[in-house]
Amino acid sequence: EYDKAIAQHSKSLEVSIAAVGKREHPDVAASYSNIGNSYTLLGNIAKAIEYHTTALELLKKIYGEFHLRTAQCYNNIGNAHFAKGNRKEALEFYTKDLTISRDVLGDNHPQTAKSYSNLGSVYNALGDGKKALEYYAKDLRITLASLGPRHIETAKSFNNLGGGMITCGDFAGAIVCYNRSLKVKLELLGEKHPDTAKSYLNLANGLSGLNNKEGALAYREKALHIQMKTLGEGHPDTASTLFNLAVSYKRRGMTSKANDFFARAMKTLRAVQGPDHPDVVRMQQMYASVRA
Repeated sequence: EYDKAIAQHSKSLEVSIAAVGKREHPDVAASYSNIGNSYTLLGNIAKAIEYHTTALELLKKIYGEFHLRTAQCYNNIGNAHFAKGNRKEALEFYTKDLTISRDVLGDNHPQTAKSYSNLGSVYNALGDGKKALEYYAKDLRITLASLGPRHIETAKSFNNLGGGMITCGDFAGAIVCYNRSLKVKLELLGEKHPDTAKSYLNLANGLSGLNNKEGALAYREKALHIQMKTLGEGHPDTASTLFNLAVSYKRRGMTSKANDFFARAMKTLRAVQGPDHPDVVRMQQMYASVRA
């Protein structure tokens, strides 16, 4: 599917260059960005960064540094680095995005909120929960004020704040945030939606932190059922759930089922992220260390 998207965007790039007669045009830059985004989703981060960097160079010539199109390009490069596990590089580009967004839109705009959220996610991935909470709280404040409590972006903001609380060890606080997020998602998206499944998984993480193993297992199994129906087994999110269930089953002495789930998870994650991705390596080490 992503290969088809790349082919379509590449054709669009050729058409755009032919139509405008030059590379320094917004439509040409947009085509480079679209190809870069497709490569990010495909897991070819080197190619993604190559195309995004070309788009950035064009946009800076067309609009200059302090323009929203330039900010979006910095964000795209940050996304590519974050997907690869290059967290310090992602931090650099997300910071540039935030600087421009604040300058152009101000500090109380939903787009600025997203920039704060992205930085929170990087700090959370780096294990700096305190810093992550700082940025997630800013995101939630802006999102609530600008979009209201019954909006999917607000649900995401509550979800992210819960993730920061997990990193800080505040599992009870995280569960409160995750339930706020789930309530909105159930109302707006329904039960059988991948984002709803993510909320069940997050609640499982919170319950695990409180040592409620049975409750956590029930939520993970519920999430897997939704993901298999909506995303399929070959999706990275489904693979991640399979992995977490594999760990749970192994701890319960259900070795055969655990090994089956682990093998299925690794098959997808190695194909999508590559065998040397930090998350893949971490999961392999973690599973090997699990004891019943």
